[in-house]
Amino acid sequence: MDQVYHDLLRSEEEFVAELRTCVDNYVRLLDDINVPPEIVANKEKLALNVTELYNFHANVMLKGLNYYSDDPGK
Repeated sequence: MDQVYHDLLRSEEEFVAELRTCVDNYVRLLDDINVPPEIVANKEKLALNVTELYNFHANVMLKGLNYYSDDPGK
């Protein structure tokens, strides 16, 4: 059970890191003043809620998994 839990935790950490990279390197570019108006108008569609996904996984899922990491059976 512990190994499965720690594999899940490690996978979640990797996923959060990848989402963070997307937010930092892709979503933030959409806020650049040089981005064409057509892109800005469709920012929400293009960003696909990546920032919200990152916030949920970093602040809810990962924190919850870390909280229980010492005793997954809590």
